[in-house]
Amino acid sequence: MASPPKPISRAYSRIPRWWRRVLVANRHLNIYRGLEIVAASVLVVMVVSSYFALTSSPGAAKPIPSAQAAAMLVGTLIPALALIVLFGRRVAIRRAGDTTARLHVKLVFFFSLVAAVPTLLVAVFASFLFQSGGELTDRSRGILENATNLARGYYAENQRDIADETTAMAGDLRYVMQKYPFTSQDFAEQFYLQVLARELNESAIIQQLPDGKMGVAAIADPDEDTQRERISPDTLKRLQAGTPVVVTPTEERIEAVTPLDLKNGVFLYNARNSDAEAISQWQRAQSVLQSYDLLTEQARVLQLRFNLALFAVSLALVWLAVWFALRFADRQVKPLAQLVTAAREVGSGNYALRVAGRKGTDEIGLLNRAFNRMTEQIESQTDALMGANHQLAERRAFIETVLQSITAGIVSLDLQGQIVLMNTSAQHLLLEGEGQPPLGQELEAIAPQIATLVRSGASSGIVQSSKDGELLTLAVKVAPAADGHVITFEDITRQLLDQRQAAWSDVAR
Repeated sequence: MASPPKPISRAYSRIPRWWRRVLVANRHLNIYRGLEIVAASVLVVMVVSSYFALTSSPGAAKPIPSAQAAAMLVGTLIPALALIVLFGRRVAIRRAGDTTARLHVKLVFFFSLVAAVPTLLVAVFASFLFQSGGELTDRSRGILENATNLARGYYAENQRDIADETTAMAGDLRYVMQKYPFTSQDFAEQFYLQVLARELNESAIIQQLPDGKMGVAAIADPDEDTQRERISPDTLKRLQAGTPVVVTPTEERIEAVTPLDLKNGVFLYNARNSDAEAISQWQRAQSVLQSYDLLTEQARVLQLRFNLALFAVSLALVWLAVWFALRFADRQVKPLAQLVTAAREVGSGNYALRVAGRKGTDEIGLLNRAFNRMTEQIESQTDALMGANHQLAERRAFIETVLQSITAGIVSLDLQGQIVLMNTSAQHLLLEGEGQPPLGQELEAIAPQIATLVRSGASSGIVQSSKDGELLTLAVKVAPAADGHVITFEDITRQLLDQRQAAWSDVAR
């Protein structure tokens, strides 16, 4: 019974000293409670710092940089996952008890680690991927802005060109007006030549009438539409205020108006059709750019929602893994706890106990069946031993009764010559007075003559012993036994006396 602790102590001595100190410190100090406090503190600090980083940044409408977003996500995710794992450990200890708590904790920790590490890596990768997509979109926006600026520049160049052409044509027509009147054929020819040379789609000389209406003095228009209003009141005000030329762009054409004779209210109107394809591309680019600007305004909100979703999903996955670990640990460790309890009861003597757990083909089922077979064998062997002991007890009682009823004295000695058994007749022949048999004493102290006969190795002999002042003659027989000697002797004093008296009687006759 003293040998089993030695391997444990030797195994414990192989553990490094620093680790033994850690284990001892862990017993005295609750390290896991400290880890829970540290994880909760780090989580609170990261949440508060992330809140201030999001609310105090100057570019509130711009996305957070990918490195900063990933750092905030990882910084809050790690302590949160640690809290879940530690909480799962606490639940495992509470549900398992003291006997199987370590196995529960190991299973829960293993499942939590298997779920937490890949979840953390996937969350970081997804966060970086999302932020990288936003950075690529910034470069795409630059391309869209360049295309929009190019289309806008092309459109503005057309406006400047029609304005310059109109101003130059007005100067040429003023020179022609000095030579020819409006109604002359020469003025009309010069006017049409100016329109063709400057690639205009429409041109007209408009004069303000005394009643304030605008009349067409000369026109170059394929539709010959003289009723359409070509100079708006706003344009007229600007020209009268001193603006040299007023350009009005529309989707179909670019119109330009400049005064020929501002004092007499004569104005030159020119129009050139717009490039429909260029305008359409510019409008599409402008629409895409506006949509992108709207998306950019919501970029930080979308980024925060995405990171929060990653955070929540990661926590849910790890918590689900811890829950499955607890269920799995309960299923796997509960039979072991039952076996531990059953083993304790068997150790206390309840050999009829049987484990009613799983009996499947897995290791737990095999262990349960082996335990039941073991207890069954122990019970049967115990019953057999108890029956044998009962028989031995009966036989011993019978032998002791027989020994006590025999008139011959019987003494059993061990190898050291100490008395193991002495019947009543032996006590009556060897001891003086009544009392308990001198078990455990040496025969030399009680019957030295018999002890001398035993040491001599003789199998029988006649010895004389004194009791109560009377000299007794004993016939002794010594039989060797496995663990000593068995001595039987009888008092033949009366027999010798009778024989002697019979002899004297014969002599007297």
